[in-house]
Amino acid sequence: YTHILGAVLFGTLPFSMYSKVYSQYTNTQLGDIIVFSVFFWSVAVCFLLSASFHIISNHSAAVAALSNHLDYLGIVILMWGLIIPSVYYGFYHEPKLQKLTSIPVCRKNRCTEKNNRYFDLKHLKICAHLNISYNFL
Repeated sequence: YTHILGAVLFGTLPFSMYSKVYSQYTNTQLGDIIVFSVFFWSVAVCFLLSASFHIISNHSAAVAALSNHLDYLGIVILMWGLIIPSVYYGFYHEPKLQKLTSIPVCRKNRCTEKNNRYFDLKHLKICAHLNISYNFL
């Protein structure tokens, strides 16, 4: 149940950050608020999906497989949520590089998410591709 506490904490942090940061720093832009929110909410979703895995995985083999996929999906969402602020601040003065970097990263995350449903012993080749996809995120 500790994952649920983390999900609640990181799900509500953007609101408190917004009220404190926006009132203190008048030069805060909408992009700053969005990337911070993406980061915190991706952590919250990861915790929530991981909590669902730990809570319901003992129900049956089919539910365990589904919850395992959801757990991996949470990891992919977290990785995407970590990359978006990095690209935003890493190329802050280069909007073309932001787009050039963001598009392949988003496509790679989508590919990894789609291959996530084949993560079992029946699909060993796809499993290897999924493992490589996780490594390149």
